[in-house]
Amino acid sequence: MGNQLPLFLLVLSPCFLSSQFMVVASSQRSNVNSTTILFPVGVILDLETPMGKMAYSCISMAISDFYTVHSHYKTRLVLHPKDSKKDVVTAAFEALNLLKDAQVQAILGPQESIQAEFIADLGAKAHVPIISFSATNPSLYSRSPYFIGMIPNDSYQVKAIAAIVQAFGWNEVVTIHEDTDYGNGILPYLIDSFLDIDAQITHRSSIPVSATKDEINTELYKLMEMQKSVFVVHMSISLGPHFFQLVKDAGMMSEGYVWIITDGLSNLLDSLNQSVIDSMQGVLGIKLYVPPSEELDNLRSQWRKKFRRDNPITEDVELSVYGLLAYDAVWMLATAVESVGSMHHRMNKAKDLRRNSSCFSDHFIRTSKFGSRVRKAILGTSFKGLSGDIRLLHGQPQQFVFQILNVIGKGERDIGFWIPMYGISRELNSSSREGNKRDYSTSKDDLGTVIWPGDSRTIPKGWVVPKRGGKLRIGVPVKVGFNEFVKVERDPKTKETKVSGYCIEVFNSVMEALPYNVPYEFVPFENENGESAGSYDDLVNQVSDQKYDAALGDIPATANWSSNVDISQPFTNGGVSTIVPIVYEKNNILTLFKPMTWGLWFTWSSSFVFTGLLIFALGGGGDQHFSGNFAQQNIVATLSGLLFQEGEGNLRLSSMLILLAWFFELCLIGQTYISTLSSMLSAQQQYQPVSVSVNDLIANGDFVGYRNGSSVEGLLKQLGFGKAKLKVYNSPEEYNDALMRGSKNGGVAVIFDQIPYIKLFLNKYCGKYRMGAEIYGMDSFVYVFPRGSPLVADVSREILSMKGEKMAAIEKAWLGSPCPDTTTTTSSNPLTLEVFWVLFLVTGFIRLCAFIFSVLQRMCFNTPVVNNIGMGPHEQGLEETNIETSSSINECESSPNLSTPSKIIDNNALGMENCSPTKLDEQNAIGRCD
Repeated sequence: MGNQLPLFLLVLSPCFLSSQFMVVASSQRSNVNSTTILFPVGVILDLETPMGKMAYSCISMAISDFYTVHSHYKTRLVLHPKDSKKDVVTAAFEALNLLKDAQVQAILGPQESIQAEFIADLGAKAHVPIISFSATNPSLYSRSPYFIGMIPNDSYQVKAIAAIVQAFGWNEVVTIHEDTDYGNGILPYLIDSFLDIDAQITHRSSIPVSATKDEINTELYKLMEMQKSVFVVHMSISLGPHFFQLVKDAGMMSEGYVWIITDGLSNLLDSLNQSVIDSMQGVLGIKLYVPPSEELDNLRSQWRKKFRRDNPITEDVELSVYGLLAYDAVWMLATAVESVGSMHHRMNKAKDLRRNSSCFSDHFIRTSKFGSRVRKAILGTSFKGLSGDIRLLHGQPQQFVFQILNVIGKGERDIGFWIPMYGISRELNSSSREGNKRDYSTSKDDLGTVIWPGDSRTIPKGWVVPKRGGKLRIGVPVKVGFNEFVKVERDPKTKETKVSGYCIEVFNSVMEALPYNVPYEFVPFENENGESAGSYDDLVNQVSDQKYDAALGDIPATANWSSNVDISQPFTNGGVSTIVPIVYEKNNILTLFKPMTWGLWFTWSSSFVFTGLLIFALGGGGDQHFSGNFAQQNIVATLSGLLFQEGEGNLRLSSMLILLAWFFELCLIGQTYISTLSSMLSAQQQYQPVSVSVNDLIANGDFVGYRNGSSVEGLLKQLGFGKAKLKVYNSPEEYNDALMRGSKNGGVAVIFDQIPYIKLFLNKYCGKYRMGAEIYGMDSFVYVFPRGSPLVADVSREILSMKGEKMAAIEKAWLGSPCPDTTTTTSSNPLTLEVFWVLFLVTGFIRLCAFIFSVLQRMCFNTPVVNNIGMGPHEQGLEETNIETSSSINECESSPNLSTPSKIIDNNALGMENCSPTKLDEQNAIGRCD
């Protein structure tokens, strides 16, 4: 209110210049019936503006149409129009005259929010309803209970704008508003709405209504330099058209820009000429939705004829939502007045003012007897108007929908709606408005296709390349060694600079993946001699000072940069580790026994001996082949079962089962032994015997190395290494030479470096070195951008999407193919008894069962083992039933034709086929030898 006090003084001064304010106006004469009650209504509009003329014509039509339909009503609204002439003081002065002289019981208007603020105070003082169809300042409702708005206030439309911003994923917005109370009043509500969606207003541009072309262009060029592209414009029709024409001339109505206008301009797009519409192609806007109806079409047709008749020299003006709201406001007021009933329309007589009394004293502004009743009746009125359903609560409309539009061609195109309860919607579903449950939507998929400035269908990203240079200047470091990461070359003939390397190719791939084109060029960070102009810190400071638009290379992120610049998502693995030589272990005499533990060797040997014992027990005790000591007999028994040939004897079923079990053990354990031995012989790499722990290195006084220009030096000092123990190197070749010589021969024990450099080194010297197990914290490589750069989010997102095969392919192309992992021991562990105990258990059980079966068999038949070898059940039966069999066998044994005992046994096994018939009885010989 501080800036409003001078205006009030200007309004007060005429009160003391004339005595006309001390006299009550005479009763209005009317042609209506004498029983009709006249209700004076003031109308305050800017009657010389197209909007003012349109609104007054709609008010006049509403009076005529209402009483044509309701000719039986006892009340009549009598209009008292006043022209505010686009001036706040004039509007307040005219309102004062209406209250004092015309004794109006209600006031329609004014158009501007700043005018409504003063008139609302007068209405509160006189208890006279002030009905506005265009003022949207939310503070009007709190400052006067008698202020009634027909249009939703700005606190609602900013939520619709925030929903649009959220739908397209923009998080930075620039507001441009006219420097008036109308323009400034919306800012607090915009700020709150954007905070709710995690967006922020990065800049606020205020333009006076009287600003010249040069002043507006200066502000526009300032915005261009900021690289921002999402603008919310809150202007009235007095400044908006001129502003957008300059925007187009400045080249800011092109691809990549976003312009969103509030309802102050959107509601009047139909009234703008085509040249202004052409300068606003691609603009988004919101306005109050008016449902189509036949009554609305009829009113538009009748209004257009009346307006052209009443304003023949005025340019064509289209009926806007403000005109419809003015029309509905008259119907609402007339209905409320009639509902109050019979009442006297005159106010109490005013008493004469004393010379030193104030114009706004209680004696001068009379309190209406019926104002409170009329206000209550208005708030209780509910009907379906031409602008939609009319229902007020606390002086504000309750049922409304904002329409989201896109300026295309000769006018606007609807792309969706915003409903307070449900957010963005492509279709206006009446059922959703009646209370059906539905989630609040802020999805761009619920909007139609948007044609953006520049006739583009690509969603703007929220920033644009500055026009000053045309390309982003990307600073890159000039390196001495490890040029695989960043390499700067100059053509000696053309003097052109070529920048390549792993970091460069990753950046190029990221920029190519962006859904929009960003022109850029690489600028080496060097001095006049072509050498590096400083450290990474110096390069980052150049970005912070906006001498470069970005910086890239093998730049590790550092915490102290966070307050000056923004960094991207890391594109390499972070951390610092060590490079350690690899030594090989020589084979020795015990290598052959290493595949199995001594416990397994003992168990397997015992199984071999146990098998021999079983075979010996089953058949070898009485055979001459098993002669000798116990060990000799065991070996012979086992080998005879394994290598027996035809003609030398057959093993029984029990013996075969025992041998099969032993063969199974032999095959399984033997095959496993061979595989383990092969693995041990091929995997000979062992860890460096010299300890690589920091404490041991410091205690041993070993020298350690690091890369020149890296931040590893500071890390080593923090770990406790003295400066005298640190050696600096520039290339992988120097790394190799230092590690081969060792710490005691002028080299180093280990080298500390970042993991990407270690990978490059290991790939070059495959098999000679390994990476240490310990990894010390240090940030990865990042790209650096100026503070607030919108590129950061998009570049980071593309880096994350590239991690995988594509990033691995780039790494392989520049850093080499990875070698086998040498950071862990690759030798196989020896085989233990625990692996095979089940095998020994099963095969041992089979042997034992076979042996028990054989023993039981002999006990049942009570036959010596040696006489049963090779005999089947048939022969055994014959032996038991015929005693002569043994004598026949004895005779055969005494026969001169059987020269050896072994042949006799063989003859017995073969059924005595070689027994001579001359030595035996012929019948017996036939019977026995068969």
